[in-house]
Amino acid sequence: MRVANGGFELTLGDSAAPTALVCRPAGLVLANLPYDYGRPAAESRVRVEGSPAAGAVTVIREVAAGPLRIAHRFVLERGATLQEYLTVRNAGPDPVAGETLRLGFRRELALPADPFLAWTCTDIPLRRDPANVRGRPEDYPTYVVARDTRWCWDHRRSMIFDPCYGSDGWALWGDGACVVVFKHAEGQIEYALVDGGVAEGRPFVRFGGAGLLHGDPEGAAVLDPGETVAFGVTTLTAVAGDWRAGYEAFREEMRARGYRSPPAFDPPVHWNELYDNPLWWGPDTPERRAAHYRREDMLAEAAKAQEIGAEALYLDPGWDTTMSSTIWAEERLGPLAEFVALLRERYGLALSLHTPLAVWTDGSAYSREIDRVGADGQPIALALCGTSEQYLEEKARRLLALAEAGVAYFMFDGSAWTGPCWSARHGHSIPSTREDQLRAYAALRARIHARHPDLLIEQHDPVMGGTDVYYVPRYRIVDRGAAPTELWGYELMWAPWDDLVSGRALANYYQRLAHDLPVYLHIDLRGDNRSAIVFWWNASTCQHLGIGGRHADPAVWAAQKEALALYLRLKPYFTRGELRGVQENIHAHVLASQGVVLNLFNLGETATTVRRRIAFSELGPGAPAPLRSADSRVRLIAEGLELAVPLEAWDHALLELSAAGGGR
Repeated sequence: MRVANGGFELTLGDSAAPTALVCRPAGLVLANLPYDYGRPAAESRVRVEGSPAAGAVTVIREVAAGPLRIAHRFVLERGATLQEYLTVRNAGPDPVAGETLRLGFRRELALPADPFLAWTCTDIPLRRDPANVRGRPEDYPTYVVARDTRWCWDHRRSMIFDPCYGSDGWALWGDGACVVVFKHAEGQIEYALVDGGVAEGRPFVRFGGAGLLHGDPEGAAVLDPGETVAFGVTTLTAVAGDWRAGYEAFREEMRARGYRSPPAFDPPVHWNELYDNPLWWGPDTPERRAAHYRREDMLAEAAKAQEIGAEALYLDPGWDTTMSSTIWAEERLGPLAEFVALLRERYGLALSLHTPLAVWTDGSAYSREIDRVGADGQPIALALCGTSEQYLEEKARRLLALAEAGVAYFMFDGSAWTGPCWSARHGHSIPSTREDQLRAYAALRARIHARHPDLLIEQHDPVMGGTDVYYVPRYRIVDRGAAPTELWGYELMWAPWDDLVSGRALANYYQRLAHDLPVYLHIDLRGDNRSAIVFWWNASTCQHLGIGGRHADPAVWAAQKEALALYLRLKPYFTRGELRGVQENIHAHVLASQGVVLNLFNLGETATTVRRRIAFSELGPGAPAPLRSADSRVRLIAEGLELAVPLEAWDHALLELSAAGGGR
């Protein structure tokens, strides 16, 4: 049986016969072995529904694979996509371990001259991993995927080596074509997977389908007799180009599913008091809070925020009565509503707060009925259960009191998984799961937004918390709709100069290329230079920017003030525009029908001249053309523009181009 669309040609025989999948843009066979159902399989039935003329062809294959009964739907829509839906039922008398459930297309590597050996698998959105000390792109040749493990982090925050490569998505590319592997699962943690193995002495690459990674999805960890698990949809999309085209296709797939920044996104630039506050750099005790986190201390920080031009004062740990009590410390700071009004009237600032969740909390600030309960039925004193109904009710009450007083922003730090809880009173699964915590924190955000739809909430990873690692696929962290959730910028807040030098800061560049989702990060300006390169890099790669730390050099402080004034004038380009990554050191921020802002960086120790011809096609369909610029470093040509911009070591330049007429 053979079906096809513009991207793929799929040929299915019985389960023991090869499954042929051809990438039509490349004319390359992507699968040439029997589809892997995790164990020897026998075909039960195949049928076809629909037709290309009707818009989609669906092939339903029902497979008996040992004790498993697998319903497998392939959907080829108009265009260039292939979708897979897999449902697995245990029809046997014994439990089936979930780690054996790896299903997917397989491509044998015929050594030594197979054209697929020249293809590469690139992580989306983690082409640069800030936790990877190698400092190399996450680009894996197919022969590496077939034979090697990949180091990664499991939910226990342990570094492990795993033969299965999991991420939000993957770009498989070569020969001028790219196939994007994208996983979407609404109710469970799932990953897009690529891996490999050996069949009859020959290596193969496996991709698409479904499977477990690090024990997720938890509902498939063990299939009891009679139990069924439905995996999320896997989408394969074929496009012309390399990994860049794959990133673009991935972003458009996400947008089509509703994961995008709102059109009017305009977050306030934060001034974070933490970097200049002695409290953070010593023990957090009641005595030190009383000495360093008073009203006069915060008003001094508000004055700095006003001087540099920030739009909100962000208070990190110290503003509440005790760590994460989420109760305003009125004794030290005065009434909250009065403080909010003072910030607005005297300094022109909104108020934003660090509001950690259960795992980073002084447990004494909450009732003992919220404590986790161990498998032995005994409470774990002062260790809160982040999924308990009692915790969520009390946390929501305290957060809403802050919002009613005028707070404009919450950061949901301290979101790491609190661990399994066996309490029958908490309203969660027994024991509680990682998925329970994801849903609990989403429900908490929904309660806040139901009353305060304009209040911004940043959500740290709901399993790993405030680290430079994402465990949960990003689409499971955010809320779709008018009140979006911001993602966290990989904890690259402590040494942003070092992050630039090491290449770790590239992580947010690639994250922004892959996702049209707002990312928040605050940075320490005390290590910046006179070109304000630290400021500009993070302004260019994160839609929501926080800054702090007054530089000791007045010249650098003056340069940063000038940079922020320019940023605020052009702010819609950075917060609502689309980042087109011309290359790692040339960022084009495109604002439809209005113009383009180019951020150029010299990330090296010697002076250079950045020379580049940029075609209009590289700026995307939203870029207006023709463009105009009075800057002599830009030469406009019929098909685009040419740059010749001299830069000193560790230097930055910003170029403005406006629409010369109507959009294209």
